[in-house]
Amino acid sequence: MQTVRLRQPLWQISRRYYASGPTAQFVPPASVPASIESAINPKYPPPSSSSFFTGRHEYNDSVSQLQDALNEAKRKLVISKLLPLPQKARNSLPVGRTAWKNQEGIALAVGSRLKTSQYRHILSLLSSLNALRSLAEVGNQPAVINDLAKVLQRYERIDKDELLAMKKNPVKFDMYGRSYTLGKRKESAARVWVIPTKPVAASVPETAVQKEISAELALAPTIPEVPVTEILVNNVPFAQYFKLPRDREKAIRPLQVTGLLGAYNIFALIRGGGVSGQAGALAHGIAKALAAHAPHVKPILVKDDGLRRDPRMVERKKTGRAKARKRVTMSDFTQALSVWKDIDLSELRKRLDTQGLEIVDNQKESVVGRKALADKTKEFKKLTDEEKPEAIKGLLKAYQNEIDALTKRCKSSDSAFLGVYKLLAEAPDPYPLLNSVVDMMVKVSDAEERQAELKNLREENAELKRQVNELGDAKKKADTLEEKMESVIQTRVSQKEAELNATYDEKMRNYEDREQDLQRQLTLTRGQLKDLRASHDTSQAKLLDHSERQEQEVDAKLAEMELITADLERANSRVAAVERRNEILRAEIESLRTGSDSVQRTQTLEAQLAESDAETQRLRVAFEELKGTTSETIAVAERKIAELEKETSARGTEIESLKSRLKQYADYDEIKRELGIMKFVEFGQDDDDEAPMPDPNADKANLQQGQSLEGLLMAKNRKLLEELTKIRVAHSELESSLQAVSEEIIHTRAELEKQTSLNERLENDLLQINQRASNGAAEREEAAPIGQDGLSGLNLGRKSTNVERAATPQPDNSILPIVTSQRDRFRQRNAELEEELRKQFESISELRNEIKTLQSDNMKLYEKVRYMQSYRDEGSASWSSVTAQANSDLGKYRTMYEDSLNPFQAFRGQEAARATQDLNVIERTVLIITRQVLGNRRARTAFIGYAFFLHGLVLYITYQCAGSSQSSVRIPAENVHI
Repeated sequence: MQTVRLRQPLWQISRRYYASGPTAQFVPPASVPASIESAINPKYPPPSSSSFFTGRHEYNDSVSQLQDALNEAKRKLVISKLLPLPQKARNSLPVGRTAWKNQEGIALAVGSRLKTSQYRHILSLLSSLNALRSLAEVGNQPAVINDLAKVLQRYERIDKDELLAMKKNPVKFDMYGRSYTLGKRKESAARVWVIPTKPVAASVPETAVQKEISAELALAPTIPEVPVTEILVNNVPFAQYFKLPRDREKAIRPLQVTGLLGAYNIFALIRGGGVSGQAGALAHGIAKALAAHAPHVKPILVKDDGLRRDPRMVERKKTGRAKARKRVTMSDFTQALSVWKDIDLSELRKRLDTQGLEIVDNQKESVVGRKALADKTKEFKKLTDEEKPEAIKGLLKAYQNEIDALTKRCKSSDSAFLGVYKLLAEAPDPYPLLNSVVDMMVKVSDAEERQAELKNLREENAELKRQVNELGDAKKKADTLEEKMESVIQTRVSQKEAELNATYDEKMRNYEDREQDLQRQLTLTRGQLKDLRASHDTSQAKLLDHSERQEQEVDAKLAEMELITADLERANSRVAAVERRNEILRAEIESLRTGSDSVQRTQTLEAQLAESDAETQRLRVAFEELKGTTSETIAVAERKIAELEKETSARGTEIESLKSRLKQYADYDEIKRELGIMKFVEFGQDDDDEAPMPDPNADKANLQQGQSLEGLLMAKNRKLLEELTKIRVAHSELESSLQAVSEEIIHTRAELEKQTSLNERLENDLLQINQRASNGAAEREEAAPIGQDGLSGLNLGRKSTNVERAATPQPDNSILPIVTSQRDRFRQRNAELEEELRKQFESISELRNEIKTLQSDNMKLYEKVRYMQSYRDEGSASWSSVTAQANSDLGKYRTMYEDSLNPFQAFRGQEAARATQDLNVIERTVLIITRQVLGNRRARTAFIGYAFFLHGLVLYITYQCAGSSQSSVRIPAENVHI
């Protein structure tokens, strides 16, 4: 049986209501179901994922899910005797083809970004699951297939069927037997054309000799000579393009392993990447072409991974660290260990010590020999010339011995150095290895700590999972018990209700019968009383004569009355007993009717009844115990109620005062609405004589004096239309005047250009006259009429005649007076033109200012018109005609108006939209319906009519129900006795 761990023991929960001390505050007892519920559904539930507090728990959860699915599938296949299989048998099984998502797709499926290593780890798990699915399909295990399909569906592409159905385009050959393929490696792409040098039989199977040759070529360390194959790469010979032997070997690798060197000529165009990547791309393209030309070599290329594009890409740069191919790896450690093991550093040190001692001894001997040789040389120099020939022999022998000793010492040193160099030449540098070892030691210590932490986390995870399972089972059990209790309670309630109904019906019938019996007894008693009164009157009349007789009769009557009373009491007791018996029988009949008829069921019910009586007794005792506590609670509650009543009265007084103040400001909304309308309508008094608009709420009591808001707006609209018409007329006049001024300016400019051309002509003529004046008097006499003829056609303004008069009397004088007068005329004309141009500029600036003013006025008028359109009457024909006429003229101001809208108005709209968004769904729906109803006159009318109709219908139904109830309740006359 699973238990629920509570945060507090039950004995503490059940005894919380006991207070210590007379002034201790009462604490109500906590219920056990509430505590169990708080334990099952805590305020802060534990995370659903066991790896929630890790760095990327989504990735860890996905990997855990795949590993669990893999282990579960292996377990089921082991049970089905499908595992374990030999590796050869597993390799021979067909693996189902599928299409996995790319790295981004799997990252989206997992819910976290993935590194390349994580992506490859997930792909390896998926490949293992796919292989197990294929094995399950072969072994006909539908349960395993369905479980694996559910897991793998998350990582498979949606269009995998289409991708698997697509066939790769086969390599095509042209009319010359040439094939075209595309090879890729890293960032390089190679387009390869391959043509056979001689016909090659494509259907000839590979012989054993060829296989042996291919294997030998695959293991050959040297690059074979290309016998007759010609390879051109980017129109450059193969050996010149790839200068490194390893690149050439990589490029012709497919030709080597297939033994087809010299069988094909190759031409390639390579783009992108480095030399190594281009060599790999060329090898990929050659392999694809060889598989097309000679299909029998395709298995060799597949085994050599020649047809598969190398998935390795260019590694990213790592600051301060080497790349992966230059980094220290485990193979480097293995190689270093083997090399340093062969070196045997301890033996090498001993040998070096011995050799070092020998070298030191040789050095000492050399020093001694050099000293002795130096002494002999000094002695030889001291000898005479006659003694030197005899002594030279000994000196030469000493030198020869020293040379032999030096040679021997040099040979020993060289041999020692070469021996050490031979050992250490192939030895790797121990510094990076030792540095990596230090880093690994640090990582190992961290890994041990992480391993211990991981172990603790796994134990905690297992404990949490167990608790979650226990809580889930307990919750399910509690739900089952609640449902069972509800059904049992419902059944018991229905049974008890039926029993109570039957008992109530029986009691009502008994009461009615008893009432009828009592009515009859009352009638009989009244009759007897009436007879007794009559007899009493008679007996009073005859009292004196028949006293004794009357006494006897009275005694007889009294005895009779006593007998009747006794009979009545016995009848009443019998009736009560019969009623109780009927009630018991009715209850038994009803209980037997609702339950089974078996005796066992009756005994069970009796036992349950006994248990219920015992439980009732126990609850009665508990009730007596809790009665005192309840009385104290009631007293505390009464005190709190009194305090709350006082606070309520104070709040009621405050509410009344606020209501009175609210009544004073009841017209706030109306005033606010009217103020908003006046703000939009009154943009400021444009004219001094413009009369202010009357108040729309003026004198509301007297409707004859105040005008409606629509009437005021229509009057304002008519006035604005009149102003708009006047401004349009003024605008048209200004435009016409502007056009006239523009034409005048154009004419003036043309005149100015004409005068400029004449001025240039005059200057040219004057220049010619000045040149002719230097030739002499005769020529000047001839030049004068020529100058006059040349100047006669000029129009120099109003002073041209004066110039001719001044030039005629003195034909032989200088040309200076003519030029001076011409200059004066030009200055005067230039001043006139500048004055006229200044006036034109002033008029143009004034016109532009007027245009800007008109545009702003038109914008204001358009804004007023737009505002007035919201209050127009839809059925007004006059307004429709005015609107149709104005829309054609005001269309160009619509864009300008929309661009110049008030930002505060937009802000108010945004605030209203935000407030609307903050409402819940019901309030927003009610708001939309209210706006739709209140925004349309027909909708408002229909809503008011519908409300009146509903009120009338409710009143009519109430009246009908009241009338029918009065008519149905009638008292029968025979049951009323006076």
